Amino acid sequence: AAKITIDGELIFVLDEKCSAIEIRRLGDLTAVSRIRLDRIIGKIYAPLAFAVTDLGDCLAVLVRESTTGNTKVHLYELDFGEVVSEQWLTFEANFVCDQVPKLAISNDAESIFLQLGETIVCEISRDTRKEAKAFINAGHETSFRYIPIPYEVSNKNAFVDWQNYGRHGMK
Repeated sequence: AAKITIDGELIFVLDEKCSAIEIRRLGDLTAVSRIRLDRIIGKIYAPLAFAVTDLGDCLAVLVRESTTGNTKVHLYELDFGEVVSEQWLTFEANFVCDQVPKLAISNDAESIFLQLGETIVCEISRDTRKEAKAFINAGHETSFRYIPIPYEVSNKNAFVDWQNYGRHGMK
């Protein structure tokens, strides 16, 4: 999985184990930095999704913590691909894990949008660090293509199942 900035300056590439994101200059593929996603300050996380702003000045990563099972968003402020600050956003969400979660971030990095399942969407505010809005699009008329994954995960599953779920989804 990879994301390219709108100006074609940087490329964010997920490594083969889905444990880190490498940031490279697109012109010559020179490495700028590498951000580890699964081990941060002695804690172990299962990365589930990531998103980058159009200009690559902010990276958001959805993770599940191994010890508590909490779902968090790790937000990185970047300057030309190098981390200048980071912030954790903890939120409560009805986590439906029968489809791959999708993450998006507004260009001003003030809102993070998380799609869980077919029609469950929540917005997480960066200022309040809480879920700002959530809705279930129950009356939709549009049909969606359902892509089954090999297995589902829930809070009862082992942490390694969450790691495999995240690897599958991000690839």
